[in-house]
Amino acid sequence: MLKQKGNIFIFTTSNNQKVSQMRYRLYECQECKDKFITDNRARWKPNFCKEGCSMVDAEEHYIRVSGRVKLIKETETLEGFTEDSDN
Repeated sequence: MLKQKGNIFIFTTSNNQKVSQMRYRLYECQECKDKFITDNRARWKPNFCKEGCSMVDAEEHYIRVSGRVKLIKETETLEGFTEDSDN
């Protein structure tokens, strides 16, 4: 389950236990339509869209978002996963 507290998203189970999240996520900025990939194992490294309208800081236990983004895809590996993919 994904819960939101302000700009922070928290992943929990129904009984509030932490769950593992997919490592890589493809986001689209709703302002400039740029797509960018986050890696939740890259510590203290936020990812920005090309215009700087939106930012996602995907860490191991939380995701911090600034701006308007849409989650397009998530996967555990980068194999077959490109920024141009829509699925």
